[in-house]
Amino acid sequence: MTESSGYSERAAVGAGAFGPSLDEIAVRGVDGQIIIQAPPGEKVCVVPFTIGDVHNAHEWAMVLGDLHPSRPLGAVGTAEEGWEDLRKETITLFSRPHAIFNAIVAAYKSGRIKHVKSDWWEEDPADLTLLRFRRDDILKVIAALGADGAVICMLMAGRDQQKDSETVGAASVGGESSDTSERQAGREAIQAEAGSSASAGGEAAIREAAKPKTKTATQRRGGRKRGSGAIDDSSDLRSMLHLLATGEATSVWDAAGAFAGGRDSAQRRLHRKFSKSWGTKPSAGNTWKDVERELNTN
Repeated sequence: MTESSGYSERAAVGAGAFGPSLDEIAVRGVDGQIIIQAPPGEKVCVVPFTIGDVHNAHEWAMVLGDLHPSRPLGAVGTAEEGWEDLRKETITLFSRPHAIFNAIVAAYKSGRIKHVKSDWWEEDPADLTLLRFRRDDILKVIAALGADGAVICMLMAGRDQQKDSETVGAASVGGESSDTSERQAGREAIQAEAGSSASAGGEAAIREAAKPKTKTATQRRGGRKRGSGAIDDSSDLRSMLHLLATGEATSVWDAAGAFAGGRDSAQRRLHRKFSKSWGTKPSAGNTWKDVERELNTN
């Protein structure tokens, strides 16, 4: 697939046990869907896997480890019954999918996340790899685990963007409601004041009370000014780079955590901004020290 066929962003990730082969991750620009597909020249025909809202535990563990969920299984599907052992063995071949799968199962057994049933009467499958979970529930588990990866970052960024849009929408609706209530309260106050003045017998007082009130600087309704919601993280981003350059942080995710104040959303925001500026790894032949030295000389 190329950009001309609808894919705007691509990433290649090492597939571990498959030697030099690379699974490719693409983001379809039309609808923002994340696609994982076999590398060019793959001998076995594997249908590209689209990450949706609900998948089983095996599929989530593999895709969050940046791997195509069905390619390692060959002809065995990711949801075929009777192949639990093979799916589990496949997961254990890769450290990240293995850790993610164990975290998902632990969250399920503790009741923090629930299996998505096809029908209300359906029982949870005994095969743990076939338990189905929603994306939002899985991302909560991943956030608590502190896992990192290309697909994880894409999904987290998408969730943050959706939350930001919902927050802006709610603020807009709330602002309109506040304005309407304020205008209504103002009219009622004028009417009450006019009525009180009329009872005193003063038509001039009525006209005075009906005049629009001009707000002073201290009376204006509070709230953030439009465009003031952007957070300046430039200082923290430079400090993150220094931690990576000195070896005090082993990954961009860890460096972001050092300045997030324990807040998961802040850690993801810093990780996203840093990755956008300098990536998650230095370019070939360079180190984080080289990146910091170049930045300081500019």
